[in-house]
Amino acid sequence: MIESITNTLAQQNYVASSDDVKALARAVVRGGQASTDYMKVLLVECQSRLGKGRRAPSVETQLQVLHDAADKFYPAVLEGINEEQPNITPKERNSLSNFARTAKAEIRKYIEAGLDVRLVDPTMVTKRGIRQAAVAPPGTAQPNAPSNASAEALLRTVKRAERMMANALKALVDISEDMAEQAANDILTAIDKIVPLEDHSLGESTIITKAPTQWHRQPNPAAQLHRSA
Repeated sequence: MIESITNTLAQQNYVASSDDVKALARAVVRGGQASTDYMKVLLVECQSRLGKGRRAPSVETQLQVLHDAADKFYPAVLEGINEEQPNITPKERNSLSNFARTAKAEIRKYIEAGLDVRLVDPTMVTKRGIRQAAVAPPGTAQPNAPSNASAEALLRTVKRAERMMANALKALVDISEDMAEQAANDILTAIDKIVPLEDHSLGESTIITKAPTQWHRQPNPAAQLHRSA
């Protein structure tokens, strides 16, 4: 069953109808794996809605188009599951339909990384490939995932990383202040190679110290010496 619908979608270049998606969902109920095929269907639908303009669409526009594409097909996913197993429980239905939500999530992460979903080749893309492209360093080429970064999306990525890093350092301080300070200084060293800290912080850098309610920003002696030199 899964081979049949997969072949049909491939022959159609993943231009799918609701009936095609229902067939894909029924195949999943019977034990097939359909997340990648469904992801390709969503990609083709997104690309069709976005068109072929020369300028890259904004992250917000792409996310809205993805949302609309998923809204078009997700009801068919649920219908296909219900047709195959009419007496299924809500929990089982949720589990079986997870392939569709996972596919949407992979595309969403790709878009949020500032990439242009129109440039992905749906016939060749894999979940692993699109996932790697979403987390690749700027300028790193990925198969079927050309880089077209958006400053706003990259800034959001930095902010998320900043929050995660801060939480991890706070937890590490509770275990070992020395290890936390070393980790913080390692981070600052890595950042300084990209954006020299003395050019942006007036000779200060963040040194981790433990305090009852907050983190302190203390002068970095080495940076001060650099300023006075």
